[in-house]
Amino acid sequence: MEDEHGRKFIKLKGEKLYPSSDVTNICNDAFKKIVDPIGFSHKDLSDEYMNIYWEEFKKNVNMEGYDQDLYKKAFVKKYIIGCLAEGLH
Repeated sequence: MEDEHGRKFIKLKGEKLYPSSDVTNICNDAFKKIVDPIGFSHKDLSDEYMNIYWEEFKKNVNMEGYDQDLYKKAFVKKYIIGCLAEGLH
């Protein structure tokens, strides 16, 4: 489901973002558009690019009503580190 701006509604439950398939698709699109020249794994990803991916993610997601720090923590833990570890970058 999308809001009037075309952003997906993504919920934070505990430390996880749902629906995970929508989050994964948004992250994969960002990884394809924005490439960190030295960040081929989560260990190498710079804070600058972590923040760039976060900002790109926020453009596509309606996360109103959630604590932004907890939301970002879940985003980084599951999707940035997880996707890079799986070689989706």
